Amino acid sequence: MNHDNRPGFLFVLPWGIKAVGGVNEVVLNLYDEIYKGGKYRPLILVNEWNCVKPVRKLVDNREIIYLRLRSPYSANYTFLRLLIYFLFFPYRAYNLLKIFKLYNVRVVNPHYPELPIFCFCLLRKLKIFKGKFIISIHGTDIRSLEGFAGLRKVLWRSLLKSSHGVVACSQALKNEAISILGLEEKCFFVVHNGVNDSLLKSAIENEDYRFYYQLEGTKYILNVGTFEYKKGQDNLISAFHILSGKFPEFKLVLVGRRTEYLDELIKMSEKLALNDKVIFFTDIPHSYINQFFQFAQFFVLPSRIEPFGIVLLEAGLFKLPVIASKVGGVSEIITDGINGKLVRPGNIDELCEQMEYFCMNGSSVGLLGLNLYENVRKHFSWGQAYRQYMKLFT
Repeated sequence: MNHDNRPGFLFVLPWGIKAVGGVNEVVLNLYDEIYKGGKYRPLILVNEWNCVKPVRKLVDNREIIYLRLRSPYSANYTFLRLLIYFLFFPYRAYNLLKIFKLYNVRVVNPHYPELPIFCFCLLRKLKIFKGKFIISIHGTDIRSLEGFAGLRKVLWRSLLKSSHGVVACSQALKNEAISILGLEEKCFFVVHNGVNDSLLKSAIENEDYRFYYQLEGTKYILNVGTFEYKKGQDNLISAFHILSGKFPEFKLVLVGRRTEYLDELIKMSEKLALNDKVIFFTDIPHSYINQFFQFAQFFVLPSRIEPFGIVLLEAGLFKLPVIASKVGGVSEIITDGINGKLVRPGNIDELCEQMEYFCMNGSSVGLLGLNLYENVRKHFSWGQAYRQYMKLFT
């Protein structure tokens, strides 16, 4: 029985909360800030196909509700899927209304939106749900809609227009979304992501995730990010290959979520005879990621596309000097020559040149890391992000 009378704040995720990635870090940290704020009761709804009825669980002391949410669109069976969707919609609406009533839900906030959240759009249009409906975008979710047409376009535009606003994690992503979606600027808001001081604390002792003994005493350059083309790890390996001849004592540590692209990166490093120089760590839970920042010489983010770059904030917490591509929201964190160095995306020579300078001038580039630390502590906390979200609802 529910004894908490606070209005409910319902996050919606298309996957489980244990998934490794930046979207989950955003949701989990905002959840914790809302809980501490005391005004709302945070909940997370996970789209789980096996749960035709709502299933509530406590995961890491957070309230999670699992429920199947269908998409109204299929590329292969367009009208059949739409028919099935509306046939099952009353039952889905019934389950959602039970959640709304039980938890007094006043705000629904899907992150990384996909068409299964269209049910909230219908509930708004039918005036069944009268609370706030805010959609948060993270980059790839919106980029995948470029050039969409037909029924899919109609559904997406209807979904986005039914919301009270769309939140982007950077001004750069907001501008990109306006261009792709063709919506008015007044529909969009910018709330920068934050970083949590708890990252500075020692990782939980767990033999499966203790890596510092492999890295302590080793000079290494660090990159953290999903293994995918847009993150530019191939360019980083190419630049490091040039660099390693001059600085054989340095290694390159790449930490990220495993994808098929990882195999290409491993083959690339083997082809360049960097087997013992490039070290890959995959699918590391975020609570253990601090080990890698702790002993790194400096951090490199050579992305081709980067909506924001939470890892830059994390590097800043550890006062690491940073080299990053001048793309997307990176320039909203890094000011070239002040708290980091910016390079043109895809320019391997420029990237190598800056990496060489960082290797040769460790003490002087340390000031960049200190300046980044001050910038992060002043402007990029989850508490600030929480307060900006609250303004949207009041």
